Amino acid sequence: MTINAPGRRRDSIATRLALLEAARELFGSRGFDGTSLRDIGEAVGVDASLIARYFGNKVSLYIAALEADRNVRPDHPDQGSVTELAHRMLNRVERHGVGPLLQAIVRNDTDPEIRELASSYLRANLVKPLADRARQAGVANPDLQAELTLATIMGIVLLRAGHDLPAIASASIEELVEWATARLQP
Repeated sequence: MTINAPGRRRDSIATRLALLEAARELFGSRGFDGTSLRDIGEAVGVDASLIARYFGNKVSLYIAALEADRNVRPDHPDQGSVTELAHRMLNRVERHGVGPLLQAIVRNDTDPEIRELASSYLRANLVKPLADRARQAGVANPDLQAELTLATIMGIVLLRAGHDLPAIASASIEELVEWATARLQP
């Protein structure tokens, strides 16, 4: 992913974006502790000290990678449906891997600041729309319904990504979405 040929001026926007993408990929696959700034710099073809110029430090870069990984669609007409959430999460992980957002939630060694940012994002952008929809459907405990729905879909996504259970790993995304929708949509 080297972005600059020798002797050419650096494009700061392209460099920043390339660093974010490399960070998102490496943090997503290796986690926070398993990824060094040197690894990220090497993936982009720049000196790791340049990361400090754009992001300050490793925690700030990780937080920026979480922000970039969010893939928020606030005006999506089907937001809050199990079908939309399952499709979005399964397709995203299929294309890009688990990513730093899910890594921050499931790893027990996540920095508390990073975990809180990821949890806050999940509550605001995934749980709340599910709870709002469940509330409109008259579900008795919409917040619990929403959190259990998200936990179930995250479990499916993570087990599929890790190939830990062969039936889930070999099922099509459509089969998994259909199952989740039939059992989890209020």
